[in-house]
Amino acid sequence: MKNKLSIVISNTAYTFIARLIEVFSSLAVIALLSRYLGVNDFGLYLLYMAFIMVSIPVIGLSFPRILARDIAQRNNMAAEYLGVGITWNLFMIVFILGGLKFFVDTDKVFLYLLLIVNVGFISLTQTLNALYTAFQRMVLETVPTIVTSVTTIVFVFLTVYYDLGLITIFVVMAVANFFGLLTTYILIFKKFSILAVPSFNFQLIRYFFKESVHLSVFHILTQVYLYVGVFVLQFMATQSDVALFQAPFRFFTRLIIIPMSLMVAMLPVFSVLFDKKAAKAELTLTVNATIKVLAVISMFFSIYGYFLSPYIISILLGEGFTDSVIVLKLMTAGIFFFFLNQFMECLFIASKRQGYLVIIQGVGLFVCMMLNVVFVNKFAYLGSAFAMFVSNMVIFIMSYYLFFDLLKAFVYKGLLIIVIGTLAGISTYIVSLWMNMFAALLVGSLCLVCGLYLSKVVVKEEIVMLLGLLKAKRLYKH
Repeated sequence: MKNKLSIVISNTAYTFIARLIEVFSSLAVIALLSRYLGVNDFGLYLLYMAFIMVSIPVIGLSFPRILARDIAQRNNMAAEYLGVGITWNLFMIVFILGGLKFFVDTDKVFLYLLLIVNVGFISLTQTLNALYTAFQRMVLETVPTIVTSVTTIVFVFLTVYYDLGLITIFVVMAVANFFGLLTTYILIFKKFSILAVPSFNFQLIRYFFKESVHLSVFHILTQVYLYVGVFVLQFMATQSDVALFQAPFRFFTRLIIIPMSLMVAMLPVFSVLFDKKAAKAELTLTVNATIKVLAVISMFFSIYGYFLSPYIISILLGEGFTDSVIVLKLMTAGIFFFFLNQFMECLFIASKRQGYLVIIQGVGLFVCMMLNVVFVNKFAYLGSAFAMFVSNMVIFIMSYYLFFDLLKAFVYKGLLIIVIGTLAGISTYIVSLWMNMFAALLVGSLCLVCGLYLSKVVVKEEIVMLLGLLKAKRLYKH
């Protein structure tokens, strides 16, 4: 029988594969459209995409996270819980569509209708995906992901080939997202014998709304936080500045698949451990082991991302986006905090302390917005990149403080990982002055590995204890 370790590793791998497929699809679309639309119109496309990303948590709230948590604890209520999630999504879609004519100019109603339809399909799919997370069957998520991704790439390619324009891009995206939703619906019926239909259990709707309200506000604030630079640049600079900042930032945010994959798999485990009052030792060990793994992984991505930025921008976006290289370098330099913030979010959800997320993200958004306003006037898109770097650090420090009792052992280890990573980066730079970049990266990687090994970031006793705990019987049986 699989133990908890094999379950987590398996589900992390499947989630990672699903996200990786989405990443390659997204990067392929970016590569096509950046060259097809040019810097200015591509900035307009990114502005509309920012609207979509900000709207997703507005429609779906954080029902998927709460549904996954509660279905993991009460499997027999899965159909009813999913039905409640579907009902909420449909209500919000109809509500927002009804308000379009009051807030959108007549000549743009059709465009925003397309945007909301895309948001609706994505949000409904995320709601249904909660079942895979709860039952730890993330392998099933790869199927609709492949369907959506392949369909998107094919349709966007045809749109570019036949020069059908910007509006058509969002039409084909809606078709692709619908195919993904339909595939998810069919899989749930075939594999779990669950017919996901709207449920009008208003008591449950109130319950899930109450449980998700803090987390929902957090996710809305998070999306606004991620795209506040876009909106500030749109009003205070130009659409070209929007493109030069947002294009590399969209690539950077694709890297979220690493912490997201692990956190999706770990959420049910953390939820059970937080719920078991007598499991403090196991919880502390698991949490500290996880954050150290993410921190180490982030160092590798930081070094490679920083030094490969010119190549990434050239291949992905083309020569017209050369000025974006410094943005990507600044983002990858701060990837340590970006990765660990995803981990901290998981801890808040599992411990049912979602209310703190709203405060923390609100402060982060405020800091980011103020820094954008101050620096965009002088540095344009570079000011937005700097604002994101600093505010991400602020968010991590606040989150870490609230879990200090659980993570106090990471203070020394975390600082040690940063120092070792910085020294490895400096070594890479020095070697690159005499050798080609790829040879320099190899040397830098060896320096990082040797530094981590010699400093004993993960000691033998921790590994032995972790393996002993993970040999316990399986948490979930489905």
